[in-house]
Amino acid sequence: MRGNTTFKFIDRWVGIPLVGVAGVVRHLRRAGRRPEPAPLRPGDSVLVVKQSALGDTLLLLPVLKALKDRVGPQGRVVLVATPVNREVAEACPWVDRVLLLDPGRIVSHPLGLAGLIRRLRGERFALALDFDQWLRSSALLATASGAARRLGFRTSGQHRHHGFDGTVDQAPGVHEGELFARLAVAAGIDAGAIEPYPGFLRRHGIWCDGPRPVAGGDRPPRIVFHPGCGSHGWQREWPLESYAELGALLQEGTGADVVVTGHGTHEVSLANELQHRGRFSFTNLAGRMSFRELADQLVRSDLVVCGNTGVMHLAAGLGVPLAALHGPTDPVKWGPNGGSPEGDPRFQVVAADLPCSPCLFLGFEYGCPERPCMESLAVETVMQACQKALQAGRP
Repeated sequence: MRGNTTFKFIDRWVGIPLVGVAGVVRHLRRAGRRPEPAPLRPGDSVLVVKQSALGDTLLLLPVLKALKDRVGPQGRVVLVATPVNREVAEACPWVDRVLLLDPGRIVSHPLGLAGLIRRLRGERFALALDFDQWLRSSALLATASGAARRLGFRTSGQHRHHGFDGTVDQAPGVHEGELFARLAVAAGIDAGAIEPYPGFLRRHGIWCDGPRPVAGGDRPPRIVFHPGCGSHGWQREWPLESYAELGALLQEGTGADVVVTGHGTHEVSLANELQHRGRFSFTNLAGRMSFRELADQLVRSDLVVCGNTGVMHLAAGLGVPLAALHGPTDPVKWGPNGGSPEGDPRFQVVAADLPCSPCLFLGFEYGCPERPCMESLAVETVMQACQKALQAGRP
């Protein structure tokens, strides 16, 4: 944790000047000549940089497929990932190689970064795409890769775009998946080749081993609660007392079989505290599963209830009915329906109705230290969303 905090400090106060220097060098080298960008061709090698986060990496999968389809079997798609999204990166069938960047290790062994850059330059990439939106270190990796073309996001106030040959604006009110698609289109990928994300994992058999069971007859619905939103996502979490009340209502009304999941110390403690409250019975699997095993739990479930976290995008990609709870986060930008105003009825969104909500643009700049938006989500409203999602999930 300390290594990650130090890395973020370096990313800002060292990364911004370095990106500026990279931009000056790029302009000096290209002064007086403006070559036409070469199209991405079969056999080319493409570098993709995506350090965070798990949910964003899931949303990136349709773009990775389109990139691999373009360069073909003789081409290569190389992805720079971190321990945060490593499991998703390594499970992606359209990535030929995953290069791991561990921020904590880079802080303690900075020479390892120089070795990574040498490996990148040795690949002779035709294109480098930086899909992060505020990290300067990602922009520096794309710039230092030596790729013939380097594209990334221009994000207001982040000073990270100077080393790119082309940029796409990180626009408010646009879904993350659509932003990723826009950057791929800027690189020459046909927009029609990029599939919508909802249901994408199921369509391509990723973490899906057979058909999803459907509630009915004598079997009660199987419901997953994922109350945590990561170690830094407290303000995106629905209160535990609300989960306890919802669990009691669901079991009283449907006899639901509830499973509670979570990763990491913080989310395990949430599940344990929920168990101590004793309002309803459930199987506590928090801290006991890999990401692959978590996906298997979701596939075998009839409903997932969670806040805006990677599990929400995992459920949407698997086509599992979902009640997605939003407070500081904008469901138009981060919701399970890919920004579609109609949406899939299996994916029900419950959003706070407060003047200050949503307050996030990049994902970390909360407007207040508390979470009145999440606390304003009534249990009855979430219960109605659960009933609608369960109904829509039936054949």
